[in-house]
Amino acid sequence: MSRQTLSCWHRWFYGDITADHAKQLLMQAGKSGSFLVRNRQSVEHQFALSILLERQVLHVIIVYEVSGLTAVFDSVC
Repeated sequence: MSRQTLSCWHRWFYGDITADHAKQLLMQAGKSGSFLVRNRQSVEHQFALSILLERQVLHVIIVYEVSGLTAVFDSVC
């Protein structure tokens, strides 16, 4: 599934934004548990989950391997 397809289907997918921009958006939202998924800036075909917990934004890398037409998520670290 392409990055453009994800952004059309999911409100939580923000595409090509930086970790700093994600942090700014989540801090503005101000609600613990708010999250977004974005493209990872430094590695192609990887994503990051940015989530606001209390007053701190955490960034979790999502690593996946594509097998045929199915994305298989091997790890979340």
